[in-house]
Amino acid sequence: MDEGQPRTPLGSDVFISYSSKDVEFATTLRLHLELARHQVWQDIKDIELTDQWWSQIKAGIAASDNFLFVASADSMSSPVCHLELEHARALKKRLLIVRHGDAVEETCTRAMLDRILTKEYLKRITAGRDMIGIAGDNWRAIDAEQNIPIASKEELLGKVPRLIDAFDKDLLYVRQGSLLLGRALEWEESGRSASFLLIGDALGAAERWRDAGKAPPPSPKHVEFIRASRRAEDRRRWAARSLIAAGVFALGMIILLIATALGSAAEAERANSSAIAANATAAQAGTRAAEARVVADQAETKAAEAKATEAAVVATLSGLADNTNDVLRKAATVRDVEVARGYCVLGLTSMFLDRQLTIDICERLVDLAPEQDKHFYIDYLGMAQAQAGDLASAAESFRSSRQYLLTFESTCTINIELRTTWINLLEAGSSPFDDPAAQEAFGNEPSVDEC
Repeated sequence: MDEGQPRTPLGSDVFISYSSKDVEFATTLRLHLELARHQVWQDIKDIELTDQWWSQIKAGIAASDNFLFVASADSMSSPVCHLELEHARALKKRLLIVRHGDAVEETCTRAMLDRILTKEYLKRITAGRDMIGIAGDNWRAIDAEQNIPIASKEELLGKVPRLIDAFDKDLLYVRQGSLLLGRALEWEESGRSASFLLIGDALGAAERWRDAGKAPPPSPKHVEFIRASRRAEDRRRWAARSLIAAGVFALGMIILLIATALGSAAEAERANSSAIAANATAAQAGTRAAEARVVADQAETKAAEAKATEAAVVATLSGLADNTNDVLRKAATVRDVEVARGYCVLGLTSMFLDRQLTIDICERLVDLAPEQDKHFYIDYLGMAQAQAGDLASAAESFRSSRQYLLTFESTCTINIELRTTWINLLEAGSSPFDDPAAQEAFGNEPSVDEC
């Protein structure tokens, strides 16, 4: 859409991109689609392009499920049509191509450059952009898609059903992608506020959509938004489980201390009373001293029984830890990444569980994790190895995590430097997680999305 005033962008089935010289054909096409009960986004071209206009055009593309490009000699010569098509490709919109006449790439590219040189608003909107490279990529993208040739308005009635069939293919998948893209853009516009991220079932549904393997694939904005949501969710779960584990442990210790104190006090009181009675009896009659000794021996026996009761309480707590360790042994063979994540976090936040079992389940989590999240769970494994005293393996795990960040997310220098610090401490023979503050930093370091 090379010049014009757009309508207010709403969620639409399709966005039509076309040259103003093809407006009659594009409008007839829109009417045919609307008669088939499809919502169509089309602007009416009558004024020059402004920054506000261009922002609304991009919003209209983002809010539409499909991007229909009327490919003609005029649209392929239009700088704005090329920018619209580039934006749709960046957002991974489903492309539908209507061939409206013949077009020659070299001729159209030369005409596009001439238009940029003669119109000031086109110079402004294309400033700093490699328009020749953008146009070349667009030509190849159009050639790679299935094209529907429609030379005239008269052919529309017979060809529109093919477009409608294309709209209806994987309709729910495409529409969910548009909704998630809208959420991702709102998150960016909010300054990436955590309150705009997905949680709970909504996050799980987004991850299943991302991993569905359908076309069009998720855009980088989808992937970044869903990954940031998962990391925030994991931090919330980590904090909640740590709090629960600490509460259970504290409650157990309180119960143990109270039981031990009450038992010891009662036995001591009984022993003291027995001793007093024995002394009184001895004073009254020396012959009963032996009986007093027997009473004192009984008091000592009761005290020993109190200590045995205390040991039994400790054994009971140990038994609970053993039962949890049995669960972790079975969990080492799970096939669901969510289940593995839960057990790995449980092992990391408990003082009673077997450290090697925690390492095993965290290794299982790394094996099950999607490739784009694997490095995140390698950090979990590194912490488990450090807690177990295997500092060399922990350093190697954090080296793997740091290498991923250096390769794919090199802009996040905060996380890279943090892992470098951990590696240096581990290689020097000390665990960076012995300090509670360091453990808290492990769960709250800035995500790549927050850098």
